[in-house]
Amino acid sequence: MDKLLFKRILLGALTALILVYVIYLFFSANFNVLKTENATEMTVTDKIYSKGYIFRDEDYIVNDGNGYVSYEVEDGDEVSANGVVAKIYRESEDAVTGKKIESLDNQISELTALNNFYYSESVGLDVIDNEINKNMIAVMSDISKNKLSDSGESIHRLLSTINKRQMLTGKISDFSGKIAELENEKSSLQGSSNESIGEIKSPGAGYFVSLTDGYEKAFDCENLSSLTVDKYDNVEPNDVPQNSIGKLVSGLNWYVACKVSPAEALNLSLFQNSYGVTLEMPFATSEKIPAKIVQINQENTDSDAVVIFQCNYMNSDLADSRQETVEIGIQDYTGLRVSKAALHDDYVEVDKTDENGNETTEEKKVQGVYVVHGRELLFKEVAIIYSEGDYVICDPEPEDGVLFSDDTLRLYDKVVVEGDNLYDGKIVN
Repeated sequence: MDKLLFKRILLGALTALILVYVIYLFFSANFNVLKTENATEMTVTDKIYSKGYIFRDEDYIVNDGNGYVSYEVEDGDEVSANGVVAKIYRESEDAVTGKKIESLDNQISELTALNNFYYSESVGLDVIDNEINKNMIAVMSDISKNKLSDSGESIHRLLSTINKRQMLTGKISDFSGKIAELENEKSSLQGSSNESIGEIKSPGAGYFVSLTDGYEKAFDCENLSSLTVDKYDNVEPNDVPQNSIGKLVSGLNWYVACKVSPAEALNLSLFQNSYGVTLEMPFATSEKIPAKIVQINQENTDSDAVVIFQCNYMNSDLADSRQETVEIGIQDYTGLRVSKAALHDDYVEVDKTDENGNETTEEKKVQGVYVVHGRELLFKEVAIIYSEGDYVICDPEPEDGVLFSDDTLRLYDKVVVEGDNLYDGKIVN
């Protein structure tokens, strides 16, 4: 009796094990869990990273007299030939007072313009509110982009439109009283201080920069080929004249010199003499700067090179930059982003008809991805145009002849990133 019971228990256990194993095979073959992602559009820029020197046509502006200097222009402001860039005062207190008087003049002009606006123009409140919103966005944009030098002008425009609104809504009748108050303050200051004793004028036309660093004459913009790798590695600043108050930057174009490897130089040579690249300097400006490669100085094809880029876009953030981290964008790629884990090799078949009308089927092993289509897996061939890190960019519309088959990845396809026993036509849950 005990032996019979033992046999029954053993048979039951074996039956249960076989049943579990069959269920496991069934589910692993047909209902295995798939990890998927949607194919989304993405644009990336192929970049070369380097350190760069910025150089321009720069001439020192000097103060040949004695006294205290008060600037009349801001960094990056355009100046005309023989235009006044600074005034000289006998005492520092006079220079400070002169700036206060200049500020009062600006306020008086602004308030006078507001009075004229109120009496001579008829503007709807909705127009003013739109201006306020636009100026608020401009202020926030300048601050978010760390363009603090530009935010002052944006704030000024915002305050001006707010004052206009106050007048239109009757909260302020006019600014005549405030103007009279500022005029009295200006007269008082003029009576207690001395006027400027001289002026410093620009030797030519260009834009003004107050910062000097000694690199103003370190590069010869008229002889770009002279900047070899050795000179680039050993460039040193020169002494700045003690009586310098800034510099004049002339010429429309300015230049960025970057040292690159032999392979990078070869890559960049494909874009020489055309505005086919962009420069980004993340620690100086958020702008993407169009650039033209005008010179590649290289001893031989196996040596490092100095690549010189010509630019003509300028803002106040770039006006006093000299040595910067540079990201050289050489080409943009737009396509469908796919994780590298989704790539597989599989065979595809293509039906073809020869010149005699005979139909044949050709088979070839290609690279592609598995896509969930309803309850079925489809294998789609891909044309990779860019690879970076753990993902690739695929061309959704490759030219004729690039793919062996006609079917390729499409936007928002559900691509299998992880799964077992993948094959074309597999039924999935």
